[in-house]
Amino acid sequence: MHALFLLLAASVSSSDREAADDCWTEEVVGGVTTMVHRGYRQCVDLTEPREISGVWVNQFESSAFYENAQDATVHGSADKRVWLDFDAISVTPPEFEPQYGHAYQLKIVARSAKDMDHKPLQGYGHMGLSDGLVLVDRVVEWEDLGLIGVDDPKA
Repeated sequence: MHALFLLLAASVSSSDREAADDCWTEEVVGGVTTMVHRGYRQCVDLTEPREISGVWVNQFESSAFYENAQDATVHGSADKRVWLDFDAISVTPPEFEPQYGHAYQLKIVARSAKDMDHKPLQGYGHMGLSDGLVLVDRVVEWEDLGLIGVDDPKA
């Protein structure tokens, strides 16, 4: 897996790397320079907000949002992976505390990236591996569909 990551990283053109860099800024804390993500609202061209329904599978490396899905059986079946993101501006009900390894049926008000066709390591979410992005403005309705897949501690 590590060799694949290095191979993919080496294949990213300098102009694509510069575009991805728009989301990152250097910050020095205690003499240590780190890269800090600025947030998708600041660096991604987003659509106007709209109401979207679907299923969100909240896992570490394989998190994905499936627009218009009715249940979690869709996980892993889409041609393109869409990263669902919450930020400090996202409004969620106080009782909504997503757990890793769970799937959720959601109705949200959200914005999508205008470019939903990113290449590996140039996309959204964990390690930039997701082709598309949905950024939540507000959770309207939600239902926990329970544990799913490899993140199930009982599996």
